[in-house]
Amino acid sequence: MREAAAIKPRGATRRLVRQQALFVAQAGCSIAEEGIELRDIAVLYRAHYHSMEVQMEFTRHGIPFQITSGLRFFEQAM
Repeated sequence: MREAAAIKPRGATRRLVRQQALFVAQAGCSIAEEGIELRDIAVLYRAHYHSMEVQMEFTRHGIPFQITSGLRFFEQAM
């Protein structure tokens, strides 16, 4: 198992939000295949509303996740 500290940050510059979310999910899967635990991976975003697509993509890929800055998008009051 590799140390999480050995992994450098990766950026996701994609045109569409869904493409960004897919990139993040695929990158997470790729890193996990390299032996890094998913719990040792963090995803940073500029505003909480950006997380909706990432959360949906993680759910599609079966990737467990935890939001630490606030509520999950769908738990917020409408």
